[in-house]
Amino acid sequence: MADLSIEKRDAHDANEAPLDVKELFFSRTNGAGIIEAGNSVFQKISLYSWDELLGSPHKIIRHPDTPRAVFYLLWDYLKSGRPIAAYVKNRTKDGRYYWVMALAMPIEGGYLSVRLKPTSDLFETVKTLYASHVTYERSNSVRPEQSAAQLLETIKSHGFESYDDFMAQALSREIAARDAQLGTRVDPVLKLFEQMLETSKALVARSQSMLDLYDTYRHVPLNLRVMATQLGGEGNAIGVIAADYGKVSSEISDGVVSLGDSITKVIDEIRKGRFLMSASRLQEDLVQFFQTEADADTQSIEIHHLEALRLQHRTNAAAGLANMSLEVDQFQLKCLDLKRLSLGLEVIRIMAKLNAASLGSQSLTLSGLIVDLDSFQHEITAIIDHLQKINSELKVNIRLISQQLQGSSTLMSGSDRSNSVAA
Repeated sequence: MADLSIEKRDAHDANEAPLDVKELFFSRTNGAGIIEAGNSVFQKISLYSWDELLGSPHKIIRHPDTPRAVFYLLWDYLKSGRPIAAYVKNRTKDGRYYWVMALAMPIEGGYLSVRLKPTSDLFETVKTLYASHVTYERSNSVRPEQSAAQLLETIKSHGFESYDDFMAQALSREIAARDAQLGTRVDPVLKLFEQMLETSKALVARSQSMLDLYDTYRHVPLNLRVMATQLGGEGNAIGVIAADYGKVSSEISDGVVSLGDSITKVIDEIRKGRFLMSASRLQEDLVQFFQTEADADTQSIEIHHLEALRLQHRTNAAAGLANMSLEVDQFQLKCLDLKRLSLGLEVIRIMAKLNAASLGSQSLTLSGLIVDLDSFQHEITAIIDHLQKINSELKVNIRLISQQLQGSSTLMSGSDRSNSVAA
């Protein structure tokens, strides 16, 4: 049950420190989490002076309403060299609070965290989720790793497959919400990634329907074998048909499982790409915002860190697209193989129909099985055709994203050259 006192503070308390949606900020720490740098918004929102912030542990701004599990996950990701995005409630020097979506990343010699004000519909859900989890932590003597495991289970119960899935969606949705409030054009790359994720869900549903279909008609080869045994010598041909059908349908089942593995890989690459491009976009926005601040001229090293991370994330996203394209091609080949097997079922059905004519009174039973064969073959073929169509849509989106990345890289290179000439 949620701690209503925590929710009430957020809903009605004037203690929330003002943070404008257009404001972005960052902080940089060493490997031990000691603050070494930040921008003016970071200092302003905290209400601490720079003398108080620099050299202090970053937890100086930690608020007790943020679950300890969140910080456990944050450090788990960072220490393994992975970036992470998380909703965090912070505390100012005078005891007020402010919420952020934090993107934390390992850098040479420490860590860097970029923050924006969360405003999406998902954020409202997370506030309730966090309040409930803080109550759980306060009511139970649990170790941080146990609390983190429980938080992950709660996140999964809200429809997210993993924390990676959650943070990719959260960061992307917060950027989209911020863009909407600022009247910024919808990011075309992030939109395409969102479309691909929705398309990939259709792949999952269709592959599962093929497995369900296999289970529905699993009885056919068994019934054919029974009939062959009952017919004795006259049932030899039916026995061969039963063996062939069992072999082909089993190969189809194995093929669908393999297809599912390819789908999982494609979805993983889509999520990674969505997260990396969201991270790159946030860092790009921050660099532009930071350059308008009075202290930006004296902090070229911070801009260097931000730009290096942005380019790294774009590069990794581009590599992920290449992997995704390979997986989509493999998916297409597996679909073609399944279609070949489906045609094999058609041949078996025709053989069964020819044999039915010579069986006299037993032909009625075989005719019923032939109808099942026919239904299985046609339904499988229809699903495969739909899978190929969805796969083609993914290929188009991958190509469009690649074009967008290449185009923006060209524009940035031209801008860099222009700035160099101007300098």
